[in-house]
Formats: sequence, C-alpha cells, structure tokens
Amino acid sequence: MSNQNLQGRISEESAHLNCFLFGESISALQGTEPVAIVGANPRINGFLVRVSNGKRVWYPTAEIAVDEDSRSLLEAAMEKAKDVIGSES
Repeated sequence: MSNQNLQGRISEESAHLNCFLFGESISALQGTEPVAIVGANPRINGFLVRVSNGKRVWYPTAEIAVDEDSRSLLEAAMEKAKDVIGSES
C-alpha cells in the first residue's frame, strides 16, 4: 500500500483503496490499535473497524486475505487493520 493512497481526506466513494477513514486524515491512525469491528456494508462489501482512539476505519473485504485453515473473515479483517496501522506508524 502506498502512502500516496492514504494521504489527506478520503471519502466513502474511495472504496477501491485498501482502507480509509470517514472524514479524517490517515495520520489519525498513528499509535492506535484496532479494537473492534463495528459494522459491515454489503453494498461496498467491507468492514468498519474502530481503533483505540475512537476513529472508524473502513476495510473492503476484497483487500483482506483469509487463511482457510483457521482464521475467520473477522479475524482476518482485524489482522489487516493491524498491518495497515503498523505500516503508517
């Protein structure tokens, strides 16, 4: 994932990105941890993840790899959130 795709304000219409915040700068993720999946949207096919500072981050399911052996889609979504947040810290 490139930093260029994560800069500035990103809207819901940008669902092709790996993740985005609702009306927030991606810098709002620095130093946070994903704490819960708080929603799903079948129209855009993704998960809404709340991070430890209360911000909400969107992850399209197409960007989430699932290990068929033991991980559920929700667990994979949380791992993807950790990966993205870790890459921006």
